[in-house]
Amino acid sequence: MAYMYEHIPGTDFVPVFASAVLDGLIPGEVQERQGSLLISLTRGIHYAAGRAGEGSFDLLAGKLDEAEKNGRRFTLFSGSAELDQFISGQFGERLNKHHRHSFQNFSPVPKLSTKSSDVSFFPLDRESAGEYPEFRMDYFSTYWGSIEHFLRSGFGIRVLMGEQAAGECVSIFRSNEFAEMDIHIAESARGKGLGAMLAARFIKTALGKNLQPRWDCSAANLASKKLAEKLGFSEPAEYLVFTLPKQG
Repeated sequence: MAYMYEHIPGTDFVPVFASAVLDGLIPGEVQERQGSLLISLTRGIHYAAGRAGEGSFDLLAGKLDEAEKNGRRFTLFSGSAELDQFISGQFGERLNKHHRHSFQNFSPVPKLSTKSSDVSFFPLDRESAGEYPEFRMDYFSTYWGSIEHFLRSGFGIRVLMGEQAAGECVSIFRSNEFAEMDIHIAESARGKGLGAMLAARFIKTALGKNLQPRWDCSAANLASKKLAEKLGFSEPAEYLVFTLPKQG
């Protein structure tokens, strides 16, 4: 179903999670009103696209009011420069604004090597998924709806140094076409080239599943952007994410 929304007038950016909802890979809600589109995950992550106007205001105001009232998360991905201006004008006093980069192109690079020989890589399975500190069960509930959805449609790679967990790279989102990466290396294991090696393993797995890997990060994260380019990603497109300030 995702292809139905790829050419919505005025839409410049479609995040992988929005396509994943439309492809039926993760649970979510799709609302349309007067040429405006809002795609929402159950844990307060939203994507707005289409026309900026009354329809957008009604859809967004309802979700934002509900989140503020109940002290819940509200994270909104904007699909166009027109919506950036509209959201900033209508809700700017209530939301924080974040600049992010989504790398739109990927070309394979020569195999990367690690400085350590005591390193092993394993795919995530039911026994290991949710054990790594940065990717606990709540992580998969937030982005996939449940660990079961992740194990059925997502994938990930973990890296060990000896018998110690040194990092993981998981598909934070996956559609029928793309696999968006989320990677973390333990503090004690950094500086050994593990991040690039682990990401390369994930990319190889994604390509083996006929999925195009996607890299997304803060526009201010120079280290992440440098690693993305080293791995073969290019053409970063900037977009905005709006978030409700944490309460308390």
